[in-house]
This record gives sequence, structure tokens and C-alpha cells, in this order.
Amino acid sequence: MVFESSSRLTKSPYIGQLWHSRSSAGGAFMSVAQGHWELVFSVHDGQRYVTLRGPETKPTLADCPPNGEWLGVRLPVGAYCPIVKQVATLVDDQIVLPNATNGFWLHGSVWEFPTLENLDVFADRLIRADLIRLDPIVREVLAQGDTPLTLRSVQRRFVNITGLSPTALRQIERAQMAARRLVLGHSIADVAFDLGFYDQAHFTRLVSRLIGQTPAQLQSPTRRLPLSIS
Repeated sequence: MVFESSSRLTKSPYIGQLWHSRSSAGGAFMSVAQGHWELVFSVHDGQRYVTLRGPETKPTLADCPPNGEWLGVRLPVGAYCPIVKQVATLVDDQIVLPNATNGFWLHGSVWEFPTLENLDVFADRLIRADLIRLDPIVREVLAQGDTPLTLRSVQRRFVNITGLSPTALRQIERAQMAARRLVLGHSIADVAFDLGFYDQAHFTRLVSRLIGQTPAQLQSPTRRLPLSIS
């Protein structure tokens, strides 16, 4: 598969990352577990698609079509779209937004498809339209600050806002950190130890369950599949 991808962080606390991908040849890739929401704009076979994707609790082997292009607005954990009333319905799933004559429908209005050049402006419009919000409790917990809520209340708030428990989110983040380091060639033993795993078998199970490939596969350029993280 021939695939080009780039991304950039933003200064806005409401937007985690803006990204762009393009394929010239199709092929399989591994969509790994993710803890965030994102709005994705796809173009292939002359058709445009807009999807609002929720967090993913498991990896999925996906097919990348040839000659496709994608733009993404990725939200940081703790940011959410208030138009989604039942967050649980978006976990491991997505909402396809209907196309309009000159764009797509979002919350009762027609929006133009963004381009790579104006994706920042588009993201700012989402914020100004109150279509992206931040939950202060979730953000405070992520920053390891104190909250006035009980542990049970925090856990319930996490699930209601993100669709995931704090434990599930931390596991996904650790697995992604491990995958990035393994792809760079770090040893399995060093990565497992640095991330707090004292049982290598547990480390292998977690990475396999959330990334979709074993640590040994991730270390091998000839055995690993392209990943949805960079």
C-alpha cells in the first residue's frame, strides 16, 4: 500500500489534531484502538463522505481504497459533540452525515466541505457554533487534578462524556505509546519496563488486544501492517 499522511497539533483546547491522508495504491491497514472522537471527510471514487467517529475499543483490519483522500478533525479526550445524545451508540461505531447539494448536513444546517487549506477555519467554526464542547471534570482528571466528585461519579462522568472508563482510556494510551516505540525499533523488554509492565506476557496481551499485532510483529518491517497512528 502506498499511503501518505500528515498531521498537526493546534493551540485550541477543543481540537487535538488536524490530519490529512492520501493513498495512491490500496491495501490493508490496522485501525487500532483509539480514545478520541473525530470528524472525517473522505473522497474516493468521485464520492464524498462525512463521518463522525467515536472511540474504538478494539483494533480492526481495514481496507484502504486506492486514489483516496481524507481530512480529519480529531478531538482531544474530554471534548465531545453535544448533538450526540447517547455517547454509547458511538463507541466502536460512526455516524454518516447526509450530503447536501453544496456540502453536508450538520445539526440542521448545510456546511461546506473543508479543504486542506481551510481546515483550521472549519474547526474554528465548529467551536463557535457550539458543536464541540469540553468537559472540565474529564480534563481535570486527565491532568491528575482534584475534583469535588467521588470516584464513582468521576467514572460515570467519564463514560457519559467519552464512552470509555478512565482505566480503558489509560490502557489504550499505553498500548499506543508501546506501538510507536516498538515500530522505532526499541526492544520489547525495555518498552514493557518503561511503561510499567513487569509481566511481559501481560504486555504482549494488551498490545495485541488493542493494537492488533504482537510486539514482535510491530518490530518487524516485513511483518507489521501500517497502523492508523503515527
